[in-house]
Amino acid sequence: MFQDFNLVNRIIINHEGLFSLIWAFFDIICCLTSSYFYLWLATFGENGDNSKCYVNLSDADKELFNIQASMSLRLTLAFEFIFAFSILTKFLTDYKPDGETEHVKSLSKITSKYLHGDFIFDLIPLIPLPFIFKNVFCQAKLFYMIKSIRVVNGFKLFDVS
Repeated sequence: MFQDFNLVNRIIINHEGLFSLIWAFFDIICCLTSSYFYLWLATFGENGDNSKCYVNLSDADKELFNIQASMSLRLTLAFEFIFAFSILTKFLTDYKPDGETEHVKSLSKITSKYLHGDFIFDLIPLIPLPFIFKNVFCQAKLFYMIKSIRVVNGFKLFDVS
């Protein structure tokens, strides 16, 4: 009765399945949208005012600044949770090597392929550098530019080959 039950085979996502296709499209749209949003944050700051430096503000102004920045924080967190889930799904999605007819469903092979491929480009933008260095120096918002490298993933939408 339980002979065919293998947990690893049950959690592997088919790369041609409906969930995988919908999630890939959603991920690409989020990559494009977040890249433009992060470039806006790097240019104008969290509250749209480039002239204020968080480090030099008084305590009352810091509180007001944090309230004004809460919307950008919520949007940033939403994007980061989406991209963290996307990393998880990439570790669990099978693939078909070029010239092969069978899908690779081995978790170790899938993980190895992803770790040696796009993993670093997905992980580096996920590190919250703007929040880590927010209280250290005034131009910490420029770390948002690192997050905009996801636009490369967004350009996959326009790949017609």
